[in-house]
Amino acid sequence: MKKTKFNQSWKVSKIDGKILGQQINGFPEGKSINLPHDAMIEESTDINSRNNTQTAYFPGGYYRYTKDFTAPEEWKDKIINLEFEGSYMNSRVYLNNNYVAAAIMVIQIFM
Repeated sequence: MKKTKFNQSWKVSKIDGKILGQQINGFPEGKSINLPHDAMIEESTDINSRNNTQTAYFPGGYYRYTKDFTAPEEWKDKIINLEFEGSYMNSRVYLNNNYVAAAIMVIQIFM
């Protein structure tokens, strides 16, 4: 099995959690990043955060990571595994707008 890093040239944007509405009206433009990345680290801390010390006073939220990618022609008719390491809870993966997989544990590796 050949492994290829997929960490470069992602975009991250904060979303309001109402995914259906944003799918209809469009998602905000993302900020360019490379993985690994922690979206919450760019938030301001708040002593009154509802999660308090459990999230180091960060407010948390919903974040969308996207990557534009065109598979090489030699991948045609081959089985390709896409593995995500260290995805945080309730992560979902969509490929061409089709739901593929989810991570429901706190930190999880999934395909």
